[in-house]
Amino acid sequence: MPSLAASPLTFSGTYTPPACNFTRVILNLTVSSAGVQYDRLAELFIGDSEVWRTSTAEPKAAPGIAWTTWKEATPYLALWKQPQQVTFDLANIVNNQYTGSYTTTLTATFLNDDLPADAAGAAPADQIVAVSSHRSNGVPQTWSYPSQKIESSVTLPQNLRRAVFSVAATGQSQDEFWWSNPPDEEILTLGDGWYYKSGFREVRLRIDGKIAGLSWPFPVVFTGGISPPLHRPVV
Repeated sequence: MPSLAASPLTFSGTYTPPACNFTRVILNLTVSSAGVQYDRLAELFIGDSEVWRTSTAEPKAAPGIAWTTWKEATPYLALWKQPQQVTFDLANIVNNQYTGSYTTTLTATFLNDDLPADAAGAAPADQIVAVSSHRSNGVPQTWSYPSQKIESSVTLPQNLRRAVFSVAATGQSQDEFWWSNPPDEEILTLGDGWYYKSGFREVRLRIDGKIAGLSWPFPVVFTGGISPPLHRPVV
Protein backbone atom coordinates (compact mmCIF):
# COMPACT_ATOMS: atom_id res chain seq x y z
CA MET A 1 0.00 0.00 0.00
CA PRO A 2 1.33 3.52 -0.75
CA SER A 3 2.86 5.91 1.75
CA LEU A 4 0.59 8.70 2.92
CA ALA A 5 2.04 12.19 3.13
CA ALA A 6 1.21 14.38 6.10
CA SER A 7 -2.17 15.95 5.46
CA PRO A 8 -5.35 16.85 7.37
CA LEU A 9 -7.37 15.33 4.53
CA THR A 10 -8.52 11.86 3.57
CA PHE A 11 -6.42 9.56 1.42
CA SER A 12 -8.19 7.21 -0.97
CA GLY A 13 -6.80 4.67 -3.39
CA THR A 14 -7.42 1.31 -5.03
CA TYR A 15 -6.28 -1.95 -3.48
CA THR A 16 -5.49 -4.98 -5.65
CA PRO A 17 -4.90 -8.35 -3.93
CA PRO A 18 -1.35 -9.68 -4.27
CA ALA A 19 -0.76 -12.63 -6.59
CA CYS A 20 0.52 -14.85 -3.78
CA ASN A 21 -1.60 -17.18 -1.67
CA PHE A 22 -2.28 -15.66 1.74
CA THR A 23 -4.31 -16.56 4.80
CA ARG A 24 -3.28 -13.72 7.13
CA VAL A 25 -3.02 -9.93 6.80
CA ILE A 26 -1.14 -7.75 9.28
CA LEU A 27 -1.20 -3.95 9.08
CA ASN A 28 1.65 -1.66 10.08
CA LEU A 29 1.00 2.03 10.77
CA THR A 30 4.15 4.11 11.26
CA VAL A 31 3.81 7.81 12.04
CA SER A 32 6.21 10.65 12.82
CA SER A 33 5.47 14.22 13.84
CA ALA A 34 7.09 17.30 15.38
CA GLY A 35 5.39 20.34 16.82
CA VAL A 36 2.25 20.96 18.87
CA GLN A 37 -0.67 18.62 18.39
CA TYR A 38 -3.10 16.48 20.37
CA ASP A 39 -5.06 13.27 19.99
CA ARG A 40 -6.41 12.84 16.47
CA LEU A 41 -8.56 9.94 15.37
CA ALA A 42 -7.56 7.82 12.40
CA GLU A 43 -9.72 5.27 10.56
CA LEU A 44 -9.04 2.77 7.81
CA PHE A 45 -11.82 1.57 5.53
CA ILE A 46 -11.70 -1.31 3.08
CA GLY A 47 -14.64 -0.64 0.81
CA ASP A 48 -17.41 0.58 3.11
CA SER A 49 -16.17 -1.46 6.09
CA GLU A 50 -14.10 0.11 8.84
CA VAL A 51 -11.28 -2.29 9.76
CA TRP A 52 -9.17 -0.12 12.06
CA ARG A 53 -9.69 2.86 14.35
CA THR A 54 -6.78 4.33 16.28
CA SER A 55 -5.44 7.57 17.73
CA THR A 56 -2.21 9.53 17.51
CA ALA A 57 0.48 10.14 20.09
CA GLU A 58 1.28 13.68 21.22
CA PRO A 59 4.10 15.31 19.23
CA LYS A 60 6.89 17.30 20.79
CA ALA A 61 9.49 19.76 19.57
CA ALA A 62 12.22 18.73 17.12
CA PRO A 63 13.28 16.06 16.47
CA GLY A 64 9.71 15.07 17.36
CA ILE A 65 8.45 11.52 17.87
CA ALA A 66 7.77 8.42 15.83
CA TRP A 67 5.75 5.33 16.66
CA THR A 68 4.54 2.11 15.06
CA THR A 69 1.32 0.18 15.64
CA TRP A 70 0.53 -3.31 14.35
CA LYS A 71 -2.96 -4.56 13.65
CA GLU A 72 -4.10 -8.13 12.99
CA ALA A 73 -6.47 -7.64 10.04
CA THR A 74 -7.14 -11.32 9.31
CA PRO A 75 -10.73 -11.22 10.63
CA TYR A 76 -11.48 -9.14 7.51
CA LEU A 77 -9.78 -11.66 5.19
CA ALA A 78 -12.79 -11.79 2.86
CA LEU A 79 -12.30 -8.10 2.04
CA TRP A 80 -8.61 -8.52 1.26
CA LYS A 81 -9.34 -11.24 -1.30
CA GLN A 82 -10.90 -8.87 -3.84
CA PRO A 83 -10.14 -5.41 -5.27
CA GLN A 84 -11.35 -2.65 -2.97
CA GLN A 85 -11.44 1.07 -2.45
CA VAL A 86 -9.07 1.89 0.43
CA THR A 87 -9.76 5.01 2.52
CA PHE A 88 -7.52 6.26 5.32
CA ASP A 89 -8.63 9.29 7.30
CA LEU A 90 -6.49 11.17 9.83
CA ALA A 91 -8.42 14.30 10.71
CA ASN A 92 -5.96 16.97 11.81
CA ILE A 93 -5.80 20.71 12.41
CA VAL A 94 -2.73 22.71 11.39
CA ASN A 95 -2.62 26.43 12.21
CA ASN A 96 -0.58 28.91 14.25
CA GLN A 97 -1.44 27.07 17.47
CA TYR A 98 -1.41 23.44 16.30
CA THR A 99 1.76 23.07 14.26
CA GLY A 100 2.25 19.30 14.17
CA SER A 101 1.72 17.49 10.87
CA TYR A 102 1.74 13.71 10.57
CA THR A 103 3.94 11.82 8.14
CA THR A 104 2.19 8.48 7.86
CA THR A 105 3.09 5.17 6.24
CA LEU A 106 0.56 2.36 6.11
CA THR A 107 1.60 -1.08 4.87
CA ALA A 108 0.01 -4.52 4.74
CA THR A 109 1.94 -7.78 5.15
CA PHE A 110 0.39 -10.89 3.59
CA LEU A 111 1.27 -14.29 5.09
CA ASN A 112 0.45 -17.87 4.17
CA ASP A 113 0.12 -19.05 7.75
CA ASP A 114 -2.23 -20.75 10.17
CA LEU A 115 -5.50 -18.91 10.45
CA PRO A 116 -5.94 -17.23 13.85
CA ALA A 117 -9.32 -18.02 15.38
CA ASP A 118 -11.48 -15.57 17.27
CA ALA A 119 -12.51 -15.91 20.91
CA ALA A 120 -15.11 -18.51 19.98
CA GLY A 121 -12.63 -20.55 17.94
CA ALA A 122 -14.09 -19.55 14.58
CA ALA A 123 -12.09 -18.83 11.44
CA PRO A 124 -12.43 -15.49 9.59
CA ALA A 125 -15.86 -14.81 8.14
CA ASP A 126 -16.76 -16.02 4.64
CA GLN A 127 -18.57 -12.76 3.96
CA ILE A 128 -18.45 -9.28 5.46
CA VAL A 129 -21.44 -6.95 5.13
CA ALA A 130 -20.75 -3.26 5.68
CA VAL A 131 -23.04 -1.48 8.13
CA SER A 132 -22.03 2.11 7.42
CA SER A 133 -23.26 5.44 6.14
CA HIS A 134 -22.58 4.31 2.52
CA ARG A 135 -21.43 7.68 1.29
CA SER A 136 -19.47 8.01 -1.93
CA ASN A 137 -16.21 6.09 -2.34
CA GLY A 138 -13.17 7.69 -0.76
CA VAL A 139 -15.15 9.32 2.09
CA PRO A 140 -15.06 8.04 5.71
CA GLN A 141 -18.17 5.95 6.30
CA THR A 142 -18.78 6.98 9.91
CA TRP A 143 -21.81 8.58 11.56
CA SER A 144 -21.93 11.48 14.02
CA TYR A 145 -24.51 10.97 16.78
CA PRO A 146 -26.97 12.52 17.65
CA SER A 147 -26.88 14.86 14.64
CA GLN A 148 -27.21 11.86 12.31
CA LYS A 149 -29.52 8.87 12.49
CA ILE A 150 -27.42 5.73 12.84
CA GLU A 151 -29.41 3.31 10.73
CA SER A 152 -28.57 1.12 7.75
CA SER A 153 -30.49 -1.49 5.76
CA VAL A 154 -28.47 -4.63 5.08
CA THR A 155 -29.27 -8.05 3.63
CA LEU A 156 -27.68 -11.10 5.23
CA PRO A 157 -27.28 -14.47 3.45
CA GLN A 158 -30.07 -16.89 4.32
CA ASN A 159 -27.77 -19.87 4.87
CA LEU A 160 -25.53 -18.27 7.51
CA ARG A 161 -24.63 -20.23 10.65
CA ARG A 162 -23.10 -17.41 12.68
CA ALA A 163 -22.99 -13.63 12.50
CA VAL A 164 -20.71 -11.30 14.47
CA PHE A 165 -21.41 -7.57 14.69
CA SER A 166 -18.52 -5.17 15.22
CA VAL A 167 -19.06 -1.64 16.59
CA ALA A 168 -16.55 1.20 16.92
CA ALA A 169 -17.74 4.17 19.02
CA THR A 170 -15.60 7.15 19.99
CA GLY A 171 -16.63 10.09 22.17
CA GLN A 172 -15.65 13.49 20.81
CA SER A 173 -16.38 17.16 21.49
CA GLN A 174 -18.90 17.37 24.37
CA ASP A 175 -18.56 13.63 24.93
CA GLU A 176 -14.77 13.46 24.85
CA PHE A 177 -14.61 13.25 28.65
CA TRP A 178 -18.06 11.71 29.13
CA TRP A 179 -16.94 9.74 32.18
CA SER A 180 -16.67 13.02 34.11
CA ASN A 181 -19.96 14.56 32.91
CA PRO A 182 -22.41 15.43 35.70
CA PRO A 183 -26.09 14.43 35.43
CA ASP A 184 -28.55 16.90 33.93
CA GLU A 185 -30.13 17.40 37.35
CA GLU A 186 -27.01 19.30 38.46
CA ILE A 187 -27.31 22.05 35.87
CA LEU A 188 -29.05 24.39 38.34
CA THR A 189 -26.21 23.86 40.81
CA LEU A 190 -23.19 23.86 38.51
CA GLY A 191 -24.45 26.18 35.78
CA ASP A 192 -22.74 26.62 32.41
CA GLY A 193 -19.26 25.39 31.63
CA TRP A 194 -20.06 21.70 32.03
CA TYR A 195 -21.16 19.01 29.61
CA TYR A 196 -23.97 16.97 31.10
CA LYS A 197 -25.83 13.72 30.26
CA SER A 198 -24.08 11.96 33.23
CA GLY A 199 -21.00 9.75 33.29
CA PHE A 200 -22.62 6.59 31.91
CA ARG A 201 -22.74 5.51 28.26
CA GLU A 202 -24.31 2.48 26.62
CA VAL A 203 -24.15 1.54 22.95
CA ARG A 204 -27.16 -0.45 21.76
CA LEU A 205 -27.63 -2.43 18.56
CA ARG A 206 -31.14 -2.98 17.26
CA ILE A 207 -32.08 -5.31 14.43
CA ASP A 208 -35.59 -4.73 13.08
CA GLY A 209 -36.28 -2.61 16.16
CA LYS A 210 -35.31 -5.30 18.69
CA ILE A 211 -32.22 -5.05 20.89
CA ALA A 212 -29.69 -7.60 19.67
CA GLY A 213 -26.69 -6.48 21.70
CA LEU A 214 -25.23 -3.74 23.84
CA SER A 215 -21.86 -2.59 25.11
CA TRP A 216 -20.46 -0.18 27.68
CA PRO A 217 -17.60 1.99 26.38
CA PHE A 218 -14.54 2.05 28.60
CA PRO A 219 -13.23 5.46 29.72
CA VAL A 220 -10.12 6.86 28.05
CA VAL A 221 -7.87 9.30 29.90
CA PHE A 222 -6.30 11.48 27.24
CA THR A 223 -2.87 13.09 27.40
CA GLY A 224 -2.54 15.16 30.55
CA GLY A 225 -6.02 14.17 31.75
CA ILE A 226 -6.66 14.23 35.54
CA SER A 227 -2.93 14.73 36.17
CA PRO A 228 -0.65 16.33 33.54
CA PRO A 229 2.12 13.65 33.78
CA LEU A 230 -0.34 10.85 32.91
CA HIS A 231 -0.08 9.10 29.56
CA ARG A 232 2.64 11.18 28.02
CA PRO A 233 3.56 11.08 25.18
CA VAL A 234 1.22 8.24 24.10
CA VAL A 235 -2.54 8.57 24.65
